[in-house]
Order: sequence, then C-alpha cells, then structure tokens
Amino acid sequence: MRTKIFIIALFLIGSESIAQINDTTTYEYCEVISITKNLSTLASIDAVNVFIDFGGGQVYTPESPLKDDKGTALNFNSQIDCLNFLATKGWKVGQTATFFQQASMTQRSVTRYTLSRPKFGIKK
Repeated sequence: MRTKIFIIALFLIGSESIAQINDTTTYEYCEVISITKNLSTLASIDAVNVFIDFGGGQVYTPESPLKDDKGTALNFNSQIDCLNFLATKGWKVGQTATFFQQASMTQRSVTRYTLSRPKFGIKK
C-alpha cells in the first residue's frame, strides 16, 4: 500500500516540477497600411497605395518607396505584393484590421497589417 502511495506521489510531484519555457525573444514590429483609392477601380494599376511604417521615423510611401538591397525602389502593386516581400525578410502578419471610408461619390478601403519578427541577437 505504501509503495502505491509513494508511486502516485512521485507522479504528482513530477508533473508539478515541469516548468514552462518562457519566450525571452525580443520582437520588432512594423505596420503596413493599404488604402484603395476607389473600390470600383480595383482593376486599375494605381488603385492601391501601400505605406510601410517601421517606427522611429522610418515610413515608406509611394512617394518615398522602400528600396531593396541594390538600391532599387520597390513599388508595390498591391498589399499582397508588399506582404510577400516582407515575408521573405522574416516578417509575419500578426493582426489585420479593415475599415471603409465613404466620401461623396467614392468609397475607399483602409487595411492595416501589424507584422513582427524576432530581433536577432537581443534577448530580454
């Protein structure tokens, strides 16, 4: 009887001693904002403006676009083009929010994507 109680106690103590591993990775975040000029003209090439905000004053717009490693300006035709490019750089989409704005004869859609990736070499 004592051995059964002892074995049960060992299992209970062992299950309590398993600790969760805390994620001490520090993450950096960016936001991609996509604005459609007019929902009726989604097929036109200039229908979407994509803005990228990395924080710290690093905001990229269609007028001052993000540049690749060779210094070539990157002009994205859609928000998916931008998200696919950022995915190749290690960014992952965390949250998305979409809302619509109605003006007199036009309607536009604003979609905000929050992305994150681990900051390499920095732990808490």
